[in-house]
Parts: sequence; structure tokens; C-alpha cells
Amino acid sequence: MYTDFEVIERTDVKTMCIRTHSPVENLKNILGASYGAIAQHIMAHGGQIIDAPYVAYFNLDMSNLDLEIGFPVAAPLPTTNDIANGTLPGGKYVCSLYTGPYEEMVEAYDAINKFMEEKQLQPTGTAYEFYLNGPETPPAELQTRIEFPLTK
Repeated sequence: MYTDFEVIERTDVKTMCIRTHSPVENLKNILGASYGAIAQHIMAHGGQIIDAPYVAYFNLDMSNLDLEIGFPVAAPLPTTNDIANGTLPGGKYVCSLYTGPYEEMVEAYDAINKFMEEKQLQPTGTAYEFYLNGPETPPAELQTRIEFPLTK
């Protein structure tokens, strides 16, 4: 189930993130390990998480997803070999709130793509998912905010 779509304007937001590649079947393990390492790093450096954890999908090649996994933060922090400072870019985004199992999210993506096509909105090619509750949540109650940045 997904909400109606809206176009929002967002400002740049600083992040702490890991850029990696993964086949879709390893995604759960990669996300869990990455979120744990990033959160620990943020806490160790006195940082502040200001929004839900996210994944940026730079492609949809299920055998080799190009990912940025991270947390929005109040300010940049020191980096490591794996954990970098990043930015969620400002601009216009098409957004929707999806509720349900991650494995069934394709319906929401299809509907968002149809909406953008009908409204003649041009996505940049990156898709963001913000995970509003954790893996302990029953699959039917999982909430994910899906955002597509738009070209200018």
C-alpha cells in the first residue's frame, strides 16, 4: 500500500554513508552491517542523526546494485576508509509513503514511475528509500518513504 504522490522541495542534507555494490540477495546483510558501523561511528564522534536511515539506489541491476547506505546527520564528521561524508542533494523530489513488505515494493515503484510519466516529471535516475521503522517491525507494518529526485 502506498500514499498519493507529492512533489516536495528539499534542501541539501549532510550524511554519513558507505558506498558499495551488492546483489539484491545480500542486501539485508549489507544493510544491517553498514547501518551498525555508521551508527557506531556517528555516536563515537558525538554526531547527531537527524532523519531515518536511507539507501540511495544509483542503478536497479539486481545482480550488482550500486548503493549508498547512510544516515542524515546534523554536521559532517571525521571519516574512515569505508565511512564518508555525503549529501542528500537539495531540489524537487517525488515522494510516497509505502507500507508493507520490502519484497512487494515494486508496485509502489511502478505507480511512482507512471505518475512521473503522466506529469512529465524527469527523475535523475537515483531512487532513495528512507526506512521509518526497523527490522523488528512485522513485514505488513514496515514503512518506507520512497523519494525520486527530479532534474531541473
